[in-house]
Order: sequence, then structure tokens, then C-alpha cells
Amino acid sequence: MSAQIAEIREVLYERVRRLADGKVGLVLAFIDDIENDEPNSETVAAMQDVLEGKNLSKAYDNVDDMMKDLIGV
Repeated sequence: MSAQIAEIREVLYERVRRLADGKVGLVLAFIDDIENDEPNSETVAAMQDVLEGKNLSKAYDNVDDMMKDLIGV
């Protein structure tokens, strides 16, 4: 581990130690989220729908057409 990473970890540890008890759970939930490499079931279902061409509002052949619909440009 590099000296810079070690220093960042120490700063992180100190800041976590100073957090109010109620905030520690939020930090842990955030860490759980960023450590979880697997998409949740809702995301998996949405990706499957895209692969199967189901439940799509509209398909686009290019970004320009999509942007026109989204923001009128």
C-alpha cells in the first residue's frame, strides 16, 4: 500500500470516528452499495427487457434523435 493511500485511510478512519452514531449507519450503507458488484433484481429485469426489446418506450437509432425528444434540441 502506498504512503498516499495509507494517509487517505487514516483521514477516513478519523472522520468516521467523529461521526454521530446515526450517521455511521449511513456510511456503512454507502460502503455496502459501492462494494456490491451485482445489480439488484429490478436492474437485472430492466436489462433483460432491453435485451428482449420488451417494455421499451421508444428505440432510437442515433443520439441526435434521442436528444431532440428529451430536450427539444
